[in-house]
Formats: sequence, structure tokens, C-alpha cells
Amino acid sequence: MLHDADGNHSAPAGAVLAALVIAATLTATFPFLAEAGVDAQTQARLRAVAAETTLVYPPRQHCPADTPVP
Repeated sequence: MLHDADGNHSAPAGAVLAALVIAATLTATFPFLAEAGVDAQTQARLRAVAAETTLVYPPRQHCPADTPVP
């Protein structure tokens, strides 16, 4: 469902999921992507997965090798 038949590229649902995780990380929103080629029901499921993912794995504030700034 998330990968194209060649196994190297994303299917529309995979691209939507990636876009939702990026949008949530940067803006804390989960937009509906009308032109994505993914139906509303699937997008709702993908938004739920993106929301759960961004809660479980918060964005890094620095590179792992950097010394955190106090």
C-alpha cells in the first residue's frame, strides 16, 4: 500500500503519509490533501498513523552528535 510496484518508490498513500508526518512535525497540523490521489477514508487512517507517530517519536531539536545547548 505504501510502496509502488517497483519497491523503490512510494505509492500515493506512502507519499501522503510522508507529507503528513512532515507537516505535523513542522506545523502540528494534518492537512487534507485533495489532489493526492488517495481517498478520504485512507487519508483519515494515514492522518491517525501520522499523529501517533509524531507523538511517539518527537522531532529532534539537534543532531545526535551535537552537544545540546543548555
